[in-house]
Amino acid sequence: MPKLYSVRFTIGETLAEYEVSRAALTRFQAGVQNAQPGFSLPRGTQPHHLEQAVEELEGTYLIRMWAVFEAAWVSFWRHRTGYAGTIKAMHLIQWAEGVQEGHKAADDVTDDVNRVRLYRNFLVHGDHPAPRVPIGDAKMYLNRHLVKLPDQWPGVDDDD
Repeated sequence: MPKLYSVRFTIGETLAEYEVSRAALTRFQAGVQNAQPGFSLPRGTQPHHLEQAVEELEGTYLIRMWAVFEAAWVSFWRHRTGYAGTIKAMHLIQWAEGVQEGHKAADDVTDDVNRVRLYRNFLVHGDHPAPRVPIGDAKMYLNRHLVKLPDQWPGVDDDD
């Protein structure tokens, strides 16, 4: 029996996890910098590793947030089309625009999702610079696009 797939609140949960991680990492960094008891870097690491982790945390969670968004649309695309293959993210977004006739995503919604996609691609691949998208904005943009999806649908080969 296929599982039911749902993305409600998942993007928000990813943002909440980022906020918790940022707070914990910032406190840890302060403890290390002030040489507080119980706050030391793991063996084999240096202070610049901690600085880099703090700097890149938002991008790491934005990549994860995009993964949740993309996985939801791929799952729904597979459910709707019956195709278990792969689809490029850009083509998936284009397909998603016409999922519900008469309920096309507004152009600005699709543009915002594409901004997140391009920034995510820059973070992952580094080859095509793209303007930064703050993680709070990314959450809003992706959620505005996800509202086109039903609350639940049967999962089709969601294990990959």
